[in-house]
Amino acid sequence: MQKLIQLSPHPHPTSNGKRLLFTCYHFYLDSSNGASISAREMLLALAKRGWEFTTFCGCGLDFHHECNPLQLLADRNIVLDQIVRNQGSVPFSLAHFHDGQLKSSVFLPDENLHIPSREAGLAYLQLLHQIIEQSLPHILVTYGGFWMGGHLLQISRDAGLKNVMLLQNFAYKDATFLQNFDLTIPVIASHRGALPEVIGDAGITLEVPAQYTPETCIAPTPEEREHCDPQLVEPWVNAIINLWDTPTLYNELGTKGCSRAKRWQPEVIAQQYDDALAMLLL
Repeated sequence: MQKLIQLSPHPHPTSNGKRLLFTCYHFYLDSSNGASISAREMLLALAKRGWEFTTFCGCGLDFHHECNPLQLLADRNIVLDQIVRNQGSVPFSLAHFHDGQLKSSVFLPDENLHIPSREAGLAYLQLLHQIIEQSLPHILVTYGGFWMGGHLLQISRDAGLKNVMLLQNFAYKDATFLQNFDLTIPVIASHRGALPEVIGDAGITLEVPAQYTPETCIAPTPEEREHCDPQLVEPWVNAIINLWDTPTLYNELGTKGCSRAKRWQPEVIAQQYDDALAMLLL
């Protein structure tokens, strides 16, 4: 395969240790995207445990205002190691940088579209071939995205790599609600997503009516409030009143929460990732 461009100045790996490649057309430093935030947290945690990481991402971003990956790097005080231009049929730049212990590259096509064109996507996939040849990973980690997701997994399989698909919450921002556990404050949460799994018996999970979605976070109008079915909010109000009026329950859930939160500490989760990925190398 003809090489499109000179790749990263990062040398070939010198060890036979645990090498992973994270790749996704969505830029993993996008602070507006929950999948990016949680993926980066995982990558940095595993790098501290001896995994050698290379990242190769495109320029996809979820910001509602104009932004670009180079600005995000500048905002984090990350200095570029090198930026290389390609003036072929698909003009693009390839920027190389270090994000802590992560050796990273980002694909920047001149078209600068949120959803890549076929031409830009194929150039990205061709570069992925080259990066696999250079970084020699054992495992490819991705959360897919855009129309190239299936293609990049096939490229990885053809190269003999093990594939790991991350299942992500794109609305994730941080683990703030777990801090309530640490403060022995009981948590009342919806039954949606992974919240019941995270909370277990250390909090209260309640059903949310189907008509309530992330898009319905706008305050209801006076007319909507007037016709609101009280049964929709009554369980939530009763749960709050019960905690207020029952100190023993409040304290019990607070204590359980502190214990439960230890399961979700970053170092515990990182070790679980470490163990699961290491099994793929056996």
